Amino acid sequence: LDNKANVNLAIQYTGEQKDWAYDANWAKSVVTLDAYTLVNVAASYQVTEQAQIYGRVDNLLNQDYEQVYTYGSPGIAAYGGVKVTF
Repeated sequence: LDNKANVNLAIQYTGEQKDWAYDANWAKSVVTLDAYTLVNVAASYQVTEQAQIYGRVDNLLNQDYEQVYTYGSPGIAAYGGVKVTF
């Protein structure tokens, strides 16, 4: 595509992790968070010398995961736009 297109694929594996959990009395215990794999993809295309369109999808496979205990995954997120330079 005449060096105008760019595609990026990122695969991130995170194994089991340990975190702390607190009860109502602030007693701390250790919990194990499950392993997860995230797949992110991004693409851009240079339309003209001054204009570029782009898009990105994070968590493409809608993986259910926690990086911190009780803070669940945000699900799929999509972004897009146009970048113009003057």
